[in-house]
Amino acid sequence: MRKTPRWTLLTWALASLTGCVESALNPGDSVSVTGSALEEDKSPLAAVELLLERSENSACLLTTGFGTVKTDSAGAYRHALTGAQTQNGEIARCFRLKLPRGDRGAEVGADFLVQITQVQVPALQRWRGSVAATQGAAGVELAFVDLSKSHGLSGLRYTALVRAGGGVLWERKDAVSPVVLSDFVLEDFAAASATLVTSSEQKGSGTTFTLRHETDSASLPQRQKVPASRGAGCSYSGAPASCPLTDGKLERVSLANDVTELTVSLTSPRTLKKVVLRGFGASVPATIVLEGSNGASWTKLADLSATEEFQEVDLLAGTPPIQTVRLRGTRTDGGTFALRTIAELSVFE
Repeated sequence: MRKTPRWTLLTWALASLTGCVESALNPGDSVSVTGSALEEDKSPLAAVELLLERSENSACLLTTGFGTVKTDSAGAYRHALTGAQTQNGEIARCFRLKLPRGDRGAEVGADFLVQITQVQVPALQRWRGSVAATQGAAGVELAFVDLSKSHGLSGLRYTALVRAGGGVLWERKDAVSPVVLSDFVLEDFAAASATLVTSSEQKGSGTTFTLRHETDSASLPQRQKVPASRGAGCSYSGAPASCPLTDGKLERVSLANDVTELTVSLTSPRTLKKVVLRGFGASVPATIVLEGSNGASWTKLADLSATEEFQEVDLLAGTPPIQTVRLRGTRTDGGTFALRTIAELSVFE
């Protein structure tokens, strides 16, 4: 007999945030997971192996491989589990089922808990998105076809992800086709490519399925915008001799707990017009400001967001030539330690 969860809806909602949702199955239950795998045009993906992963708890933050699921000639699959395999003690594990990546990188997967013995996963249908990049008057234009055209879904929000050298070069939330990527954003990074991602939720089979779609990848034309700060020295608590914030690489730096400001020193005074932040993180609520100096007092150059990881901001007009740039954070609730992470700080003339 299947056991009855003792938790209320509110308790379940709170517990799901911490990855601790009680399993509704008995260890000896026989479980069947079924579904189908489709191409973007809804043609079946026959005889393909889907990757099945699971986590240690009810949150799909860290998953590890648990097996593969193969489709038949019609793109359908059926996979058998036991109740014990869906649990870690009394806790329901989160499962992730993913299609293999398409030939140009398109990927789709579903995260879900197994709380009943007959689980019907929504169709895993690729979204290639007809992604294309061209050079426009204001920068590189990234065009795509949204998911509603092929999947019948609407009201979704899209994020454009630009990658280069194994890292994330840029992220544009609430993306609408065409997405314009300026030369300041792309700098001189080589072999950059872009995709669109979106997620949605569907309820069924006693759980909520979280679906994540990613389009094909499109190569971007290389630009040659080199920031005035490239290779400049920087100073902050724990900074190495060679500044990792101006080196044109995308590794994110975790700052020490006592970092509330950092400075970048240019080789000579420059008339600056733009700042680009990548991989930025700060304690919130916080106020983040960019300031400049040429040896005397500090002048405000721009107010920045404490919550956006990727930012392209015009500097205030009429500022004098600047040799030292300072990024400073203050907690609006009176606390300290505002700055947390940063990959690159680029300022441009």
